[in-house]
Amino acid sequence: MHDTSLIVRFRKRRLDRFLNPRQPVRAQHRDVHNPAVLQIFNTASQYFALFVSLWAPHCPLTVPAEYARMYDPELIELPPNVGMPALNEPPNRRESLPALLAKGMELGLEDWRKIWAAHLGLVTYSDDLLGGVIERLKRTGRYENTVALFTTDHGEHLGQHDMYQKHEMYDQCIRVPLIIKCPGINSVRFDGAVSHLDVLPTLCELMELPKPERLDGISLVPAMAGGEADENRSVFGQYIYCKGPGLKRRGMFNMKWKYSVDEFRDEELYDMQSDVHEERNLAGNPEYSAILADMAAKCRQYHESRGDVYGYNYKVLFFC
Repeated sequence: MHDTSLIVRFRKRRLDRFLNPRQPVRAQHRDVHNPAVLQIFNTASQYFALFVSLWAPHCPLTVPAEYARMYDPELIELPPNVGMPALNEPPNRRESLPALLAKGMELGLEDWRKIWAAHLGLVTYSDDLLGGVIERLKRTGRYENTVALFTTDHGEHLGQHDMYQKHEMYDQCIRVPLIIKCPGINSVRFDGAVSHLDVLPTLCELMELPKPERLDGISLVPAMAGGEADENRSVFGQYIYCKGPGLKRRGMFNMKWKYSVDEFRDEELYDMQSDVHEERNLAGNPEYSAILADMAAKCRQYHESRGDVYGYNYKVLFFC
């Protein structure tokens, strides 16, 4: 079961209200340049740590007026899978929260372009806010000796797979930026499989601190120094919508393949080199059965060995 009132509520919400540039900017944004926050740069101490978290570009898409019309929706070229579920998509995907949100909003391509324009405006707004922090670092003479790391906790469906918001294992949700600036290391782009679990061991090595035992992640310092990507490395992920019965996904990803499975044992397999938009689910294709079985076994082994909080055999009957 799912909450059908959710669809009704979104059908009643007009798109122009949903993308209202006149709504007030959240306090989290303004506080980035609060003198009390940035006073840490002016202290006499040689060392400091600052954590900056922005709400944007998270929904609701509350865009400051100067950014609301920065991108012309008519000029935005949408990805080919906007409004299009994947071929051989598991039937349960149409019952997931992001699919229900998109269905309830009843949006066409013109509407999705407006949402993309608002989203891009918020991305630029966030970029400007973080740029202000970098400028303060430079003005106080701390930039060259400071390690800076930027990432996000998740991505967002903006119509891809005919879905809205997160809650899935598609790249729109789980492939996020990870940018690390470190004194003495030149800029490089690393295309290997990495995980948020790599952040802690990376920072420990950069700070010359002992790493805790039994970490799943690895230090990315060798990669930052120009090292080659390990083509055989896989990273794992788990998404749980809420505690107790609800939307659950587990996945395994490497440079070539992406595997995911839900609580009903419906599987997806994508060739991420030839199908970057995840438009063709290969899980039911006999040609790829050996790859599917291998990744399924490794994904299960990984989660069970780490005390999967719901137990890998846990099967729910209801959606929250």
